[in-house]
Amino acid sequence: SERLTIAIIGNVEDGGWGPEYISHRVANTYIKGAYIGGLTERPDPGTSAKYRELLQNIADNKPSDLMAATYPAKISADFRKNLAECLKSGVKTLAYLGQEPVTENHFVLDPTLAKFVHYKLVTGLKTMFYTFRLDKDGKVGFIVATEE
Repeated sequence: SERLTIAIIGNVEDGGWGPEYISHRVANTYIKGAYIGGLTERPDPGTSAKYRELLQNIADNKPSDLMAATYPAKISADFRKNLAECLKSGVKTLAYLGQEPVTENHFVLDPTLAKFVHYKLVTGLKTMFYTFRLDKDGKVGFIVATEE
């Protein structure tokens, strides 16, 4: 809708610094919020506690009613390990950054995807951004993590 195109050519996704990350950072220069780190904190709609618990359950390799049935199999051991280390260092804040519905303007491969919910997690170790991809039933089908 902003009529902005950014083309990044690359053949490697290297620890989160691949073409998608770079293009969002460049786009954020023109459209605030294109990169999750460009979003500002908003009043919590009462969901931060449940997503904090979900992150802890993932780190502890425990089930959660918030996850879609297919999601646990998609969680890598590295994601769990990094999340556990981050949470172990002490959670300072988990701040709500907003949400967006999936519309016809989004290119997505998952036909069940309905909404993105964005959070900023500040711990004693580092600051992380998490985008929870929710299906039409409000269940988390995938989480995208980005380090500040």
